[in-house]
Amino acid sequence: MTSIEISKLTCKLHKNVIADIRNEIQKLENAGIFTGLIFQPSEYQDSTGRTLPQYELSKDGVMMLAMKYDTVTRYKITQKLNEL
Repeated sequence: MTSIEISKLTCKLHKNVIADIRNEIQKLENAGIFTGLIFQPSEYQDSTGRTLPQYELSKDGVMMLAMKYDTVTRYKITQKLNEL
């Protein structure tokens, strides 16, 4: 899943999801855990043609991020993961 998909599922602004992901990355890296395969930086083009940052998350990354959110949001994210 991408950070854009997470943003839509959680009804959070994408910039706030990006901030949540960067926070997780910092905590993991401070603990000596490599995050490159969990949260992979990438880019997308918005409707105006601008290239903007996003993240591609592994299943572990999605679950780690989902744990930060409320029950209903975790449920939505889990259901989307099961579809994939």
